[in-house]
Formats: sequence, structure tokens, C-alpha cells
Amino acid sequence: MSASAQLPPLVLKRGSSTGMPESSLRSPDSSTPSHHGRRSSQSNVQKSRKSTSSIRYANLSRKVHPDSAITDGVSLPSCMEPSSINNTKLHNASLDLLVSGHIEAFIEMFNLVHKDPDGNGLEDDSEKLALMQVGLGRRDAAMLEDSPTKAFDSVSNLADYFEKSNDINLAKHFRQSALDMSNTLGVGYQCRANEATGLTLEHTGNLEESQQCFENMRELAIGQSIPEQVETSCVHLVRVLVKQVDKLEEKKQMEEALQLLMTAENYAKESKKEDVLTLCQFRLGKACESVGHVKKGIEYLETYMQAAKKDDEEGQNQACILLANCHAMLGDTDIACGYMERLVETSLRTEQYELTSQACARLGEICGNAGQLEKSVEWLTKAYDYAKDYCELEWATQCQVDLATARTRIMVLKYTKTVASAKPADVMRIVEWKSSRNDTL
Repeated sequence: MSASAQLPPLVLKRGSSTGMPESSLRSPDSSTPSHHGRRSSQSNVQKSRKSTSSIRYANLSRKVHPDSAITDGVSLPSCMEPSSINNTKLHNASLDLLVSGHIEAFIEMFNLVHKDPDGNGLEDDSEKLALMQVGLGRRDAAMLEDSPTKAFDSVSNLADYFEKSNDINLAKHFRQSALDMSNTLGVGYQCRANEATGLTLEHTGNLEESQQCFENMRELAIGQSIPEQVETSCVHLVRVLVKQVDKLEEKKQMEEALQLLMTAENYAKESKKEDVLTLCQFRLGKACESVGHVKKGIEYLETYMQAAKKDDEEGQNQACILLANCHAMLGDTDIACGYMERLVETSLRTEQYELTSQACARLGEICGNAGQLEKSVEWLTKAYDYAKDYCELEWATQCQVDLATARTRIMVLKYTKTVASAKPADVMRIVEWKSSRNDTL
């Protein structure tokens, strides 16, 4: 196909420059009955137009992605004057559509190109102009043939192409066109159009609009008892809701995030996908821990730990940290330490020494808060040893400070106990001894 994807003119029948059959041009006094002749002529013209459109798109009527529209073996003759080489690409493409009788395609392409909603220089892009010209021409031909499903496929293919070429606003335009066309094609096409539109909107970050499309898809599928489409829509809904939760967590809006995750959990159960439900349970446990719903968080996280795949070490490690935090809040020090010790073992086995250092530091913190100062120093020492060999200087310095603080707490505690258990005379001796020294700490 030429760069402008030129389309042929309407094929005219012999006997007239207007394309009318000879019988319609005979004089009134002809032996042919005039009334019958006019009706026959009109019928022939309509058949001629449909036949012409069918011939014009004979090679294009099969379902072909617009990517291949230029190289699919179709070569349409030019319908323009020889001086058309001096015209712009848009002018030539528009003129082809006009001369070949595709008025609606011409108007739509002309408006889209002049708006150039993505700002990618559409007017000067011969490939995209050709693809749009052919795709819209196919759509008009299909509608003339009373084949709305072919028209739907043509518009959907255009949306696919422009989404891949990162012309997102053009893709959204054609997705909406396909969505509007699907309303007369049945639930199957409506589900397909809502799904495709939802995915495009998700790709562009319009998560609320995307969610609405997937909810429409789910309701349509439920109404017609199509379980596969229901499950697919629910998987999409969980994914979009989790993305919304991520944004809310960045803004520290944890209560709102928790409500969305509860909605996502219901969709996950409806999807009958174990991995989708497991993801929701982990995120719910994390959200509950952050807002202080400790017991509920433990319930979700323990359910996740039971259902999580064995090779999902990263997820299980994070769950161990969260469970340790939850039990530490409840004062269950032994259980909290048990989860963190499990994390230390796992990270050592996989040689994730930075994670090992962090787990040891957390164990030292938990033990210190519980008054187990000797254990706290023991774990913080390990945290510092791994940090100085495998971690960044900032973390190693923090571990060193924490270790020094823990050791100081032990010394202060020993001094306090000594003073508290000493006799008054011994206390006076200590005070006198200190008073006679000039050391400066």
C-alpha cells in the first residue's frame, strides 16, 4: 500500500458518468415503463454501492491488526490528480476517503489529526495516517455491509495499535468508540469492550475509571451467568484496587486503604484464584498492623503464611517482620522473637546478610523493650557484625550506636542496683571519693 493508503473511488456502471445504469437514462417515451424502471434503477444503485464497497475491502474485510495494514499485500489504486504529490499527507489521505465515499471516516480522521490529542505530530506521520485511513474505511465498509461485528473489530484494532505506539489519548478515543458500538452487539462484546477500555485506562493511571469498567464487565457477566468473565473481571478489580491502595499508603491514608483492601478481598474470593486471595490477605495484615488493629492483622498474616507458596521467601520474610511487630505490641515477646529468629535463619540460608542484620537489630530492640538487656546486647552485636561487613556505612553506624546504647543501659542498671543495695555508709564513701576527683566525663 502507498504511504497514504489511498482508497479507490466508487466504481461506476457503464452508460453514465454519474454511475446510473443505462435504463435509468432512457427518454420518457421509451417503451420501458417509467415507474418500474425508476424502482429497478434505485435498487440497482444500492446493490452497486454495496458491491463496490465489498470489492474495495475484499482484502481488508478479514480481521487484520492495523500494524500489518500497510504490508498485508493490499495495493489500492490512487484516485487523485497527478499533482497530489505536492499535497500534505493528511490532504491526500482525507481526499482518498472523500472520493471513495467514506464521509464519516473522513470527518473523524480530520478532527482527530487536527486535535492531535497526544501531541506526537500525527499530521506528518504517514504510517499512522495510513493505518487510521484504512481502519476507519474498513469500519465504514462493514457498517454499509451491515456487519457491525467487523466494524467493532476494525475500531478495536485501531485502539490496540495506538496503545502500543503510546498514542494513549487516541487509543482511549477508539476504545470508547468500540465500547459504544458494543451496546448493540450483545453481552460478549460488551464484556470484551469494557475489559479492553479498563486495561487502557489502567495503563494511563485512571484507576477509578478503570475500576468502573471492570465493575460493568462483572455485572454484565453475572447477569448472563458467564462465570469465566466474572472471575476475570474480579482479578482485574483486585489489581486496580491494590494500585489505589499503594497511592493511599504513600499519602499515609491507611484507614481508607484498609477499606479498599476489604473490598478487594471480596473480589478475590469471587475470582476463585488462590494467589489473588493470598495477596489480599498479606496486604490486609500489613494495613491492620499499621493502623493498630493488631489481632486482626495477626489473623490475616497467619492465614497468608499458611497459604503462601514455599518459594515466596520475600513475602514470608515480610510477613515474619509484621507478625513480630504485632506480637511485640501485645507483649508476646517470646512469639515475636520466634518470628524474627525464623527470619534470621531464612536470610542466612539465602545469604541475604543485610536482611540478617536488620532482623538481629529488630530482635535486639524487642528484647530491650522487654527488659532482657543481655539478650538485647547479644543480638545487637550480631547486627553490627553483619552490618560492618555487608551493609552501607549509615546502617552500620546506626547499629554501632544502638549497641553502645544497650551496653550503657546495662552499666546504668548495674550501678543503680549497686547503689540501691549498698549501705548508707558505703554510699557516703562513694560520694566522697567522687567529690575528691577532678575527672571530666
